[in-house]
Amino acid sequence: MGREIKFRVWDGNIYHYSDLMIPRRVGGKGPNHYLLYEKYEYQQFTGLLDKNGKEIYDGDISCYEPEEGDYYSMHNGQKDCLISWRDDKHSYGWLVSSEKGGFDWNLRRKLCDSLIVIGNIFENPELLK
Repeated sequence: MGREIKFRVWDGNIYHYSDLMIPRRVGGKGPNHYLLYEKYEYQQFTGLLDKNGKEIYDGDISCYEPEEGDYYSMHNGQKDCLISWRDDKHSYGWLVSSEKGGFDWNLRRKLCDSLIVIGNIFENPELLK
């Protein structure tokens, strides 16, 4: 079975969740009640869950809390880990990166066992400062 494909959409105030990335009616009547591509930020579900079972989306900010003895335990408590999609000459896929911690790791199931989603880039941008 493949991973579940779904999205969340930031409208500037709240998130809307969808399994399709198409304009979608969010209530009311008339054309102004659709989410349009150019007005909203779409974030894809990575198909993975954090240590507490919370879904991890593009744009999430997480805290890294590895088990004792983990190879990367020197980054324990790192609180500015950004989840993002990268497709460039250096890497391809979902990444966990930290400007302060100085790392860029491929997001994989085992790593998610040490991540806790603590916010996202729209509701909590201060977490990346």
